[in-house]
Amino acid sequence: MWKHRLHHSSYPWMNTWLSHQTRDDYWKHASICEDFSQIKCPVLLIGGWADLYTNPVFRMAESLTCPLKAIVGPWSHCWPGHGVTPGPAIDHLEVFRQWFDCHLKGKTNGAMQQPNLRIYMKQGVKMPQNLSDVKDWPGEWICEEQWPSTNNVCHLYSLCQKSEKLVQTTSTQESRDPSQRTRSIQSDPACGINGGYNM
Repeated sequence: MWKHRLHHSSYPWMNTWLSHQTRDDYWKHASICEDFSQIKCPVLLIGGWADLYTNPVFRMAESLTCPLKAIVGPWSHCWPGHGVTPGPAIDHLEVFRQWFDCHLKGKTNGAMQQPNLRIYMKQGVKMPQNLSDVKDWPGEWICEEQWPSTNNVCHLYSLCQKSEKLVQTTSTQESRDPSQRTRSIQSDPACGINGGYNM
């Protein structure tokens, strides 16, 4: 079934991508991460938590030295405007207009007075069977001036064997009591969110 799907895909790039599964010259030739310092122009980054690519905005925000602004919302790999799911949407055309008026026409319009990073922090909700059932994801917009943020806090959770629940821990040391032993998994919270749907 999977091979049939691959061979009959309507995505012409898929076979090319599958034949370059490591970071070889195919990927390096067009990648800005080979030398971030070559980017001199102002950069507007927009990404989404439900996108297949969840980390490029943060990687570029950390590595670029040019003027930049970044917006990360709850949406997927699509325009973040009216009708996007999951929402809330933003008026991306107005964001683009202000950005281009500022940097291409030289207008002073407040585009550079916006926070450097605007990030939608989703609240935890029970995941629906189908992501498209979520119209507006509960959460709030937060603003940061740098990335990585000085407000980032790492919480350590472990899976308790006895209760089969996640428990917040303060140490990575294993308990001597077998009923209190935990298993630890370290993972990107966005890992697997699309589960191969882009293919």
